[in-house]
Amino acid sequence: MNRKERDRMKIMAAVKRKELSQVQEAELMGLGHRQARQVWPRCRDERDGGLVHRQRGSEKFNARFHSLLRSSRFKSVTVALLRFMGRV
Repeated sequence: MNRKERDRMKIMAAVKRKELSQVQEAELMGLGHRQARQVWPRCRDERDGGLVHRQRGSEKFNARFHSLLRSSRFKSVTVALLRFMGRV
């Protein structure tokens, strides 16, 4: 969890204790009040994990794409397709 997410966790805890309203929460987190309302159920249901970005830890698209291009299966399919099209 990075610093921004820890700060959001503290703000959400204050909302849960009813020390802050959701509008105040939104202002402190730099979100619109509607977006803050969307974050609240995730935080309530998933606790700290609800504030962590969903794509954290997943492989980036570029890395997946380049590993696909380097794979021997992709190369053989490409060659077969080019032969079929009459370009090789």
